[in-house]
Amino acid sequence: MLLILLVNCQNGGNDNGFEAYLANLQNIEISSIQILDIEGHSIYSPHNLSVTDNGKIIVVDSSNWSLHLLDEDGNKISQAGGLGNGPGEFQVINSLIIGADDRILVLDKRLNRLTEYEIAGNNLVLKGTLQLPNYSPNRVEMIAFINNYEYVGIFRERGRDVLRVTPWKFIDLDKDLEISSELFFLPGNESIQLNGVVHDDDLGFQTKWHLYNETFIYSNSSTLSWTNVDLKTLDKDSVLIKGVPSFEKTKEEEEYIMDRMRPIIQGYPEFLPFFFNIVVDSTHLYFTVLTYTDQEDVILQVDKSTHEIKRINVPNMFVLYGVYDNQLFGIDFDESEVVLIEI
Repeated sequence: MLLILLVNCQNGGNDNGFEAYLANLQNIEISSIQILDIEGHSIYSPHNLSVTDNGKIIVVDSSNWSLHLLDEDGNKISQAGGLGNGPGEFQVINSLIIGADDRILVLDKRLNRLTEYEIAGNNLVLKGTLQLPNYSPNRVEMIAFINNYEYVGIFRERGRDVLRVTPWKFIDLDKDLEISSELFFLPGNESIQLNGVVHDDDLGFQTKWHLYNETFIYSNSSTLSWTNVDLKTLDKDSVLIKGVPSFEKTKEEEEYIMDRMRPIIQGYPEFLPFFFNIVVDSTHLYFTVLTYTDQEDVILQVDKSTHEIKRINVPNMFVLYGVYDNQLFGIDFDESEVVLIEI
C-alpha cells in the first residue's frame, strides 16, 4: 500500500486562511500520549486497527499479515493470522471490520476469501473461513456483519476507464456471501491514470466510510461533509459544513509535497483529499487532517448535533482509526507505532 496523505479543502472562502482557521478553533488538550505494545515489540509494521465496543484493540501487522489483540491498557494479549494459505492465514489483509456482536471479519482479496474471528476471553479465536463467490463485474472492497442484514459489503463495478463514473454499491449478502440485493449507492470515480496505467489506491479512495452500530457514514474527502444512512430504514441525511477556507500551501509545504509526490501532484491536483479518513462514535465525527511539514498534524472533532468543530493537535503522520470514550487509537506512520492519545 502506498500511503499518500494530502490536504486540499475545496470549500472556497479565504484564499490563505486555512492555517488561521485551524489556529482559531478551540483546541482540545491532550492529557497523555502512549505507545502501545512497547514491551512486546511484536508489531513491526502496523497497517490498520479497529476498536471493540469494550475498548480492546485489534491491530493488523503488514510485515507478516498477523492480527494482534491488545487489552484496554494497550498490552498484547493474543495473536492470530500470519502469512500463508491455510485457515486463518493471509496473503494480504484488505479490510478489518469489527461488526455486530464483536464479529471480526478479515477480507483477503488475493486468496478471495473472508475469515471470521471472535474474542473469547483474552484470545482471538478463528471461527471459520468463507470462500468468496465470483462477483464479476463487481469487485468487493469490504464485508461486515450488522444486525439488520447480517453480511453486507461494499462493491465497485470493474472497469479501467477513469473517465467513467462507477459508483460504490452497498450490498446485502446471504449466508454464503452471494449477492442478495443492492441497498444504496455511494459516490464513485476513484481511479486516476499515471503514465498510461490506471491506479485505484495511490491517493487512497476519496470516498471514506465508517460503520457505527446501525448507521453507515460516508464522506467524500474533498470537502468537510458526510451522509448518514440509517441501515434499518435506508433513510439518508447529508450534512455539509460551510465556512472552512481553502487550504493554501506555503512554500515549505509545496517543497515537502513535491519532493515526495511530484508525478501525482502535477498530474492530478484535484484528487488531493482534504482529510485521510473518518472515524465516528456516538457523539462526534473525527477527521484526520495532515499538514505537510514536520510539525504537528490535526484531527478535527465535529459534534454530530451542533456541528461545532474543535481541533486536536497530534504527532506528525498520526492517523486515527478508532475512538473509545476519551481515547484516540491510531498509527504513527512516521515511527511505525501504535499510539493511544487521551484527551
